[in-house]
Amino acid sequence: MGKIILTGDRPTGKLHVGHYVGSLRRRVELQNSGEFDKIYIMIADAQALTDNADNPEKVRQNILEVALDYLSCGLDPEKSTIFIQSQIPELCELSFYYMNLVTVSRLQRNPTVKSEIQMRNFEASIPVGFFTYPISQAADITAFKATTVPVGEDQMPMIEQTQEIVHKFNTVYGEALVQPKIMLPENDSCRRLPGIDGKAKMSKSLGNCIYLSEEPDEIKKKVEEAAKILDLEKLLDRKPKALSGGQRQRVAMGRAIVRNPKVFLMDEPLSNLDAKLRVQMRVEISKLHQRLQTTIIYVTHDQTEAMTLGTRIVVMKDGIIQQVDTPQNLYDKPCNLFVAGFMGMPPMNFIDCKVVKSGADVLLMFGSHSIKVPDSKAERLIALDAIDKEVVLGIRPEDIHDEQLFIESSPESVIDARINIYEMLGAEVYLYFTIDQFDITARVNARTTARPGDTVQFAFDLSKIHIFDKETEEILVN
Repeated sequence: MGKIILTGDRPTGKLHVGHYVGSLRRRVELQNSGEFDKIYIMIADAQALTDNADNPEKVRQNILEVALDYLSCGLDPEKSTIFIQSQIPELCELSFYYMNLVTVSRLQRNPTVKSEIQMRNFEASIPVGFFTYPISQAADITAFKATTVPVGEDQMPMIEQTQEIVHKFNTVYGEALVQPKIMLPENDSCRRLPGIDGKAKMSKSLGNCIYLSEEPDEIKKKVEEAAKILDLEKLLDRKPKALSGGQRQRVAMGRAIVRNPKVFLMDEPLSNLDAKLRVQMRVEISKLHQRLQTTIIYVTHDQTEAMTLGTRIVVMKDGIIQQVDTPQNLYDKPCNLFVAGFMGMPPMNFIDCKVVKSGADVLLMFGSHSIKVPDSKAERLIALDAIDKEVVLGIRPEDIHDEQLFIESSPESVIDARINIYEMLGAEVYLYFTIDQFDITARVNARTTARPGDTVQFAFDLSKIHIFDKETEEILVN
């Protein structure tokens, strides 16, 4: 048996660079290699009608456009047979017979069919012809006894379904059909060319293409738009070896993003970038995530990245999951000391205390100080039999106040402290001081008058305190 290739395109519009990179260039190479006895290239107008039934004239006119693109790429009618699908009526007959060999559920599971249905918004009303597209494609391949089918990566599930149909047909009727083999592009990066808008696939229906017949100025414009998405406009003339580590990382991350897999795994993707670019790329990742609506597993030691990018965060320590929750819940309701100290910058303040009952009140005693626990939290401590136990008081820097109005309204939590360090950050100030032997940080208004050496009154927002078991480090009261 000779070596036969069948391939082709739907004439739904002009061919684009994605077609060239994914298949056309390779077709020309195969045509000129002399390795194959026959090469058939089909203009699949019948298949094009499956989602263009209301505009057959568009399909008819594009037949010539596709044929011209073929010739311009180097496909030679002397070496390759170019034909129009609808001119071979036997293909429709063969499709009819194959329909009895495929179930509806199997067609629904075809990844290419599913993605194409979503892309065309066919979920509510799928044309039958479009739904059975893999079956008609199997008829095309087997009718010409193709041994090899060159395709892009996105079409692999279609050819795999053809292989299933061939196997079932031959099982029922005897060895009559040739089992085709898939031929992918040799360069992995060319198996699926992303669109100029950053989406995973360059596609006519998505309007994100560079067409083969376009003028150079238009092509340049589209390339520059794609580069703008990744902030690579100034680097277009550089070769990869001339890019810095951070620039290469941006390109690599962009390549990963535009492939549009079901799940991304990003392991410290911003680690090699400078501070300004980290912020820019963090925003860009967030925008792309919103646009692509794809799950991202993002590994980072930077809690700012976790808080700003994550919809759910898994906090791990020594390979063990500590807590899984939303960023806000992790911050407001940490389950243990490790999570409480990890989430937030500056980190939560911790003070070793003893729970003491004084009359009707429950107090937290540390050194020469005592703080009255709010009633709702006190009831919880009593219920947990925590009276006279050693605990850890946690309070975030922003919940320690030096405003006079707050101090006057919270007399049960007022503490005097001497300021050691003052840090101005523009919109806010960090004040560092010591209570007994415990180092404390307060995040206060930038208008504070406190300076190093001053003795200042502070008050804790007792509604925001966290109390942890000192022995187990687990939360008792949030």
